[in-house]
Formats: sequence, C-alpha cells, structure tokens
Amino acid sequence: MGLELLGTSTPERLEGLRAWALATGWTLRDPGERAGLMPLLVPLAQRFGTTLGLLRWPTPDPDTVPPVVRTNGWQLHLVAPSVDALLHRVLVEQDAEGTWDDRFAEAVDPTGALYSRGMLGASRLPLPAYLLMRVGMDHDFFARLIDRHFERGDVQAALVTGDRVARSTHGFARGLALRAHSLERAGKLDEARDAARVTLLEPVWTLGEPFAPFARLAGWSDPITSIAFKRLADDDTKPPADRAAHRLDQVAVDQGAWDDARPELEALYREAGLEDVATLVNGA
Repeated sequence: MGLELLGTSTPERLEGLRAWALATGWTLRDPGERAGLMPLLVPLAQRFGTTLGLLRWPTPDPDTVPPVVRTNGWQLHLVAPSVDALLHRVLVEQDAEGTWDDRFAEAVDPTGALYSRGMLGASRLPLPAYLLMRVGMDHDFFARLIDRHFERGDVQAALVTGDRVARSTHGFARGLALRAHSLERAGKLDEARDAARVTLLEPVWTLGEPFAPFARLAGWSDPITSIAFKRLADDDTKPPADRAAHRLDQVAVDQGAWDDARPELEALYREAGLEDVATLVNGA
C-alpha cells in the first residue's frame, strides 16, 4: 500500500526515479513501510538516514503532481517539483558535464520525451538558466544563488531571487523563508518580519530549518512553543482538515512522534471526507 493512494497523480516515470536512485547510491524502500515517517510521505528510497519519497498533499489542485522530497526527521525538503523535473535535471546535468550515459538515459526516460542529448547546447542557454527556465529547481539551488548575489554585493539581485523562489514552490514554507531571510540580510527588518509571518501560514514541516529562530524573526516572543498550533488543532469548531494540518505543525515544532498522531489524523481526514488521505496516514 502507498503508491496506489496517489491515485491519478502517480508519476508516469516512477521506474525512472527508482533507476536514478539505485544509480546514485540509494536503497529502494517499500512504499507501504511508513512507520516513523511524516504521515503524508510515501517513501521510495533510503540513504544515510535520509528518506526519499513523494509528498501526498491532502487537498491538491486537480493538476497537482506529487513533489519529490527528502527527510531525516520532522522537515520535508523539496528535491524536485515532480519526478519528471528531477529526471529532466539529471539528464541535462549529465549532458553539461560530459558524463552522458545512453543506458542510464534509456532507463530513466525510455521514450526520450523529457530530454535528448544536445538540447542544452541547442538552446544556447547557460546551464543555470536552462534549469530555471525549463526544468524547475529545488530550494537549495535558490539558497546558493541568493548567497552568491550577497557575496558579490548585488543586494537587488538577491532580493529579486528571494521573490522568485517565494512564488515558485506553492505549499512549501521554505521558499517564503528564503525571501524573509534575504530581506533580513538586506537590512529590511520590518519587511523580513512580515515575510516571516506569511511564511508561518504554510506547513511548518516544510520550513526546512529550526522553528524557534525563524519564529523569532516573525516577532514571536520566548519561550517559543507549539501551543498556538495545539490550540488550533484542539478547536473542534474548525474544519477537520484544518485541525489535522495544525496537528502536523504541532508535531513538527515539538519534534514529536509522527506515529502517535496517526490515529487522530486518520479520524480527522475521514471526517473531512478525504478517505484516501486517511488511509495513507493510518500507516497500516
């Protein structure tokens, strides 16, 4: 159980992702073995204590595809916006680095629909521009780009990049957090505080950094606790899917046991009419 709960969103090139994972040192993992993991994660592979998998958003838009994420605890980090984006990026980088392997390309993209050797050169774009414009990148890429702009003294470019990443990855707090940090580094402290507050409206488990320091940037006072999320999760006047979201935030802030929250989350999602999500978080 696991992949079937992605329904029509199950990626077409999932076997290509598995082939890439094996080629890069990951050990494949049974998607049904989700004990101890964030309840919305469908695991695919494991390496050095980190789990690679697909995120099942509880209430996705009809055209939403599951992003590829990694985790080693309470935070889910974006690896790629989709399986196709990850495989596309890998093939482009191989072409750029001169390490193209026809057998690998055949394994991850049998039809050649994602990328064919030489397309990067034909585009006349530098590799970073090609990746940004035609593939889609993870938050670490944008973080490095912002750092380089600041190191060169180009504050405006850093802020523009922060704005871009904040708009580019819907549902993930990390992109918004990078924008808040870029404003902070530029000395725009009031704007940074406001941006941090907007960030905390997104799932805390997608923040990608320790919660307490970021909450202070948003103007929270010590002691920083999960009490605000707990109160919202306990409020039975709120919609059940919202209560489930706040409970997930509470566990992430407390760094609690994900499995302890599964029974309540299952009940809340069933009450919300999200039967497939309830079955997924059940973990059985």
